[in-house]
Amino acid sequence: MTYIDPYWSRASAVLLGIVLGVAPLHAIDLFVAAVGPSLCGGPDGSIYVDVVGGLPPFTVTWYDAGGGVFQESSSSVANLALEGLYPGVYSLTVVDSQMDMASTGPIEVVIDGAVVLDIQAIATCPGEPPIAVVNMFENGIVDIWGPDVIDSSQQLDECGAFTYRALMFPSYGSYQLQFEDQNGCILDAWVGLNGPETLPVMQVVDVAGSCSNGASGSITMSFGGFGLYPQVVTRLKNSAGVVVAGGCSQAGIELEGIIGTPYTFSGLAADTYWVHVSGQTFNFDFTDWYDYQCLDSIEVVVPALPGDCGVVNGRVFVDNNSNCATNPGENNVPATVVRLEPGPYFGNTNSSGQYSVQVPYGTYEVFSEHPVLDQSCPVVQVVQQAVNNNVHVPMEVGAQLDLQVTMSDGAARPGFEYQVAVQVNNLTADAAGTVTMQLEHDALLGLVSATPAPTTTAGNVLTWTGAAFSFTNAFQSRTVQLRFQVPPDVGLLGTDLLTAATVSTTSTDADLSNNTYLLQRTIAGAYDPNDKLAYTSSGNTDVWQLGADEWIDYTIRFQNTGTDTAFNVVITDTLPPNLDPGSIIMGASSYTFTWELRDQGTLKFYYPNILLPDSNINEPRSHAFVGFRIRPRLPLLPGDEIENRANIFFDFNPPVITEPSVLVAEFSTAVQEQPQEQGQLRLIPNPTCDRLVVTSDVGTIEQVTILTPDGREVMRRSVRASTATLDVSSLNAGAYVLLARTIEGMLARERFIKH
Repeated sequence: MTYIDPYWSRASAVLLGIVLGVAPLHAIDLFVAAVGPSLCGGPDGSIYVDVVGGLPPFTVTWYDAGGGVFQESSSSVANLALEGLYPGVYSLTVVDSQMDMASTGPIEVVIDGAVVLDIQAIATCPGEPPIAVVNMFENGIVDIWGPDVIDSSQQLDECGAFTYRALMFPSYGSYQLQFEDQNGCILDAWVGLNGPETLPVMQVVDVAGSCSNGASGSITMSFGGFGLYPQVVTRLKNSAGVVVAGGCSQAGIELEGIIGTPYTFSGLAADTYWVHVSGQTFNFDFTDWYDYQCLDSIEVVVPALPGDCGVVNGRVFVDNNSNCATNPGENNVPATVVRLEPGPYFGNTNSSGQYSVQVPYGTYEVFSEHPVLDQSCPVVQVVQQAVNNNVHVPMEVGAQLDLQVTMSDGAARPGFEYQVAVQVNNLTADAAGTVTMQLEHDALLGLVSATPAPTTTAGNVLTWTGAAFSFTNAFQSRTVQLRFQVPPDVGLLGTDLLTAATVSTTSTDADLSNNTYLLQRTIAGAYDPNDKLAYTSSGNTDVWQLGADEWIDYTIRFQNTGTDTAFNVVITDTLPPNLDPGSIIMGASSYTFTWELRDQGTLKFYYPNILLPDSNINEPRSHAFVGFRIRPRLPLLPGDEIENRANIFFDFNPPVITEPSVLVAEFSTAVQEQPQEQGQLRLIPNPTCDRLVVTSDVGTIEQVTILTPDGREVMRRSVRASTATLDVSSLNAGAYVLLARTIEGMLARERFIKH
């Protein structure tokens, strides 16, 4: 019997009758005396209720959980019983001969000793018999049997937490088993065994060496191509076979493999490690039934770094109260370069504003190289231990809103798709208001797709704005992916395609110089699909114009020319000494990626679970690209070369090394007049000092716009004539791009030099 606290239901007020001096009413109350459980879920549960007060005979009505009448009877005794019950919820109403009524609340008859199953199928390797494991004593199970079980061994789990039984079956399918608990209750149940499971594809994304004086190394892994679930389960063992991550003390490490988020094992000493991954497709403790799982493994060596060194890590944040310390509610600063001097040594913040830089023992000053925010407090750190050198970098709070737009693109070939990626960044923590991004693509191109879809389309002008293009978070970024069709006309070889993107906001933007980006791509025939292109601020691809150029836009293009899907791509770029790693501004890419700057100028791009199809299956989708902007270290002398190449790793294959991109530093004194085929625009004189005559041979010019090569608009004039004279005397010396739009909608472009 299970005894519970009594509860009452009173239908008449005896006290009221006494106060009024009249004969009291015959109150009726119900008292639940006991509830007996249902053994093994059978029909032997019971409920006992006592009637207090009232005048018999009593009309007794029992109800089930749904409110339906379960049993109705008449009784002249006050002790009521309902027996032979299955598990469930019941209630009772009693009416006496004076029509006084009382009811109970819900009364539950529970199961005593019934089997509670905790059984899971194990993903064994192909060719091995399937296995199911059952948690035994924790749930009161004492025995399991079935006609198709070919082996059943009981043992303690690896961590000594509980006893389980491993059941081996002849093949995958459904099997009927019987389970008996400690009360002798027996349950028939079916077990489904589906498999074998496909092991995840795992790849070593990055390895950082460890200081010889401590455990400061790391291994970054990527997982993909795995089942229907978003998580994989893994563990890490060192050369002695000791589990250093994912063992009993850490209760299994679940990694997000399907969505392509890399996972880093950190705090590792120099050693040889084995990363193990399970074929399980559900979320459970990896230490359970470890010996029965289908596992894959890969060996990874964490090298020892020479000499004593340490790791400086911390957070770059907006110091709202200017106290040089982190406080709740202060925004982290993502995707910014961190520099340590002397050295210099470089790192970068991730999406959470965290950074980590490994340096030799010494005293360092820590700087953040953000393009907008200034550092508000000096930060000095003495590194005298291998780990836990925590340094937070405060940034000024007064920076006003600044939006930035960048673009990168792939190759343009007659008859093929041409892909463009546009990225809009809020470089500050300020609210961006209503943001509008407008893109005007070359009239030669036909739009194939745009993701996300534009809010409006008018000819070759696409616009994104409103809720679908909102910027509600600090330092937020949005990317637009576009695919265009190049006409199948070989006569277009050598033609420049122009794409212009402009971003604006209803709020005040402190710097409009980075709100416009002009992208130029020449239609080509045969080309190397894995290459690195340089494009200077004056529009050159092979010359750095001394005194005119300011920065370089690099684009790394890559294609999967193999015979199967590439799951992971890693690109490394060891920057030459005459490029400044601290000036890096990350650009747009055709796929989601993360990036890392480390050591004294090693740039890495990570594409985990990119699933890049091979060119035999899907040629247009086998291409990808990424761009970034960087400045040289000055001074450069005539004849100096800026040479840079990239190493592209597709999964486990050797790297594809691009041909070097070479810029030669030269003084430039003139630009040859080169009318464009699609615009026939002439600029005289070129170079010029004060006045520039613009002539169009194909129609009336409606508007003229002058841009710096990085897309900053410095002049706009309405014309309404085929010839216009512009006063450019106020422009700084350097290279410029002039855009002329005719009233017919044709866009023409030409470069000029202002002395």
